[in-house]
Amino acid sequence: MAYQMDDVVDKWSTAILQLQIEEAENASMSTKKVCGRDMDKDTILGHLLGKNCQQKSGLYIVSIVGTGGMGKTTLAQLAYNHTKVKAHFDERIWVCVSDPFEPIRVCRAIVEALQKKPCNLHDLEAVQQEIQTCIAGKKFLLVLDDVCTEDYRLWEQLKNTINCRASGSRVLATTRNESVVKMMRIAYKHPLGELSPEQSWALFHQITFFEKSREKVEELKAIGEKIADKCKGLPLAIRTLGNLMRLNNKKEEWENILNSEVWQLDEFKRDISPILLLSYYDLSPTIKRYFSFCVVFPKDSVIEIDKLIKLWMA
Repeated sequence: MAYQMDDVVDKWSTAILQLQIEEAENASMSTKKVCGRDMDKDTILGHLLGKNCQQKSGLYIVSIVGTGGMGKTTLAQLAYNHTKVKAHFDERIWVCVSDPFEPIRVCRAIVEALQKKPCNLHDLEAVQQEIQTCIAGKKFLLVLDDVCTEDYRLWEQLKNTINCRASGSRVLATTRNESVVKMMRIAYKHPLGELSPEQSWALFHQITFFEKSREKVEELKAIGEKIADKCKGLPLAIRTLGNLMRLNNKKEEWENILNSEVWQLDEFKRDISPILLLSYYDLSPTIKRYFSFCVVFPKDSVIEIDKLIKLWMA
């Protein structure tokens, strides 16, 4: 099927504009306070900075445990980027682990984070030695985001690599699985629960009514409270719907979301994906196509916008 060049350019421009809008919106929202996690953040900081640490020797591992969409990664980022943490550790390393847990991939990611350049080593032992050289005598914080494996043999390959560290080093792991906590022999486990109704509404209000007029807020507030309540205290669901509703100013559209059949799906009781579907369905047909194309990238990949646009063009 042939396309007129003007049509293709228009579609590229639309997609690029959408990305720019989202980037600007995320930047404006990133400066906002994360609602309802102050006590959680303080507790994690206490263990990372040594105030709540009772362990005298061995690798001190802290975990954040909770179901999907609970905000584990967000909480870990708050701690990782805290000014006191930056000043306390000689090195900070962030690795997205996910599934499957591949020691060589995780170790190469650690080397790249430490050396700030691509790792050209492909032998596990060589990479492990490189890590030990980089962290020798240094106090480091290693964040392992989204650990899924329950295989201690795989974890041991990484654990033995980073055990030769300066006193005061920490590992912060996020996971959904209690079995992972036992397997890693965590020193401190921090369970992350749902936001309270008040915290849920505060977060939803912060995102949804950003730069809306007072009159519009009053018109939509009652519906918004019901929508926030349906999110069951899940921060990701609240943020996703909050950003969706922020772009909708018509009361009828808000009522359609409130009365959507998605809320009745059994999957919502154990998975946040139906909420994400609401956001996806609201996209224009053109943007849906561009968004769907992103499935070609592996999980946790850093997607460069220029490269993505060229792939779209191809």
